[in-house]
Amino acid sequence: DAEICLLTGLRKDFFAEEKNDTTHEVSQPEPGVPAYRIVNTCKSNRFRIEKEIFADPRQDVLLQRIRFVPLQGSLKDFRAYAILSPRLGDRGSGNSAWAARYKGRPVLFARRDANALAFCASCGWSRRSVGFVGVSDAWQDLHRNKRMTAQYAHADNGHVALAGEIDLAACGGDFVLAAAFQVDPNAAALAAILSLGDNLDAMRSAYAAPWREWQKTLMSLDGKVQGGDRSGNVDRYRSSTMVLRVHRTQRFGSAVASLAVPWGNHRGDDETGGYHLVWTRDMVESASGLLAAGAHEEITRTLQNLCAIQEADGHWPQDMWVNGCPHARGVQLDEVALH
Repeated sequence: DAEICLLTGLRKDFFAEEKNDTTHEVSQPEPGVPAYRIVNTCKSNRFRIEKEIFADPRQDVLLQRIRFVPLQGSLKDFRAYAILSPRLGDRGSGNSAWAARYKGRPVLFARRDANALAFCASCGWSRRSVGFVGVSDAWQDLHRNKRMTAQYAHADNGHVALAGEIDLAACGGDFVLAAAFQVDPNAAALAAILSLGDNLDAMRSAYAAPWREWQKTLMSLDGKVQGGDRSGNVDRYRSSTMVLRVHRTQRFGSAVASLAVPWGNHRGDDETGGYHLVWTRDMVESASGLLAAGAHEEITRTLQNLCAIQEADGHWPQDMWVNGCPHARGVQLDEVALH
């Protein structure tokens, strides 16, 4: 898990955070495919950030293809910084971060136990720093000084953040960010660099192709939507089936209740429960939606999973990890049996 955002500053006294200081327009270039186009426009009308978000279908690399457009002044008037806050191993604490080079290329790294992350930019980082969130991270530095004045090389065993400066003038405002996940830091760096060096248009098409083919196997709404915004309703149907499938595991055929943890701002690392686990009730409800859409392969896998994780006395746990091991030990009526 990792959060990525851009921070932007003029070379004098302006500072803006992408997630808080811009208006957001989110769209899907292709309905039913989990790839997104986002346009974030500065509330002070000084810049616009246009980005595409998708993944490398061959390895665990998340990509953001970004264009920074100045609405006042020129590219040389702005500084841009990418900040990534990792929560490896499903925990914010206990992460370590460092700035190093892989084969001469500047890379930002993070690690926790057997989980490693590498953060790279297609244009390279002109400056880098890692720090502890709320204390020595680059956000604190940029908020105070409107530019990166400190470059820390290590931040060990804590809640950390990685930051890199992008030379907007040198890259013409066009660059790509890659966050790669592996068990080994060097493998993560190699994966990120390989993805950045690939043909991104071809990669995005290869990423979308299996989703596009899967959507073709579902029930069509052509001629079945009456009145109103027919194309919009079909798009929402495709997006809904996509969301249900995104929550499924590829290996076991189960489905988590939610990719997010409700009330996450008020939960610590030790509160491991929540809807990002498999809840039998929720998995059956989502499977019912997929059944209505005609996703027969997913339904078969769900039934096989339910048979495999059923307890010896015939009931199902309240909630469980994707490997079928119970999380909570209580008995909840609507999780005990299918209804």
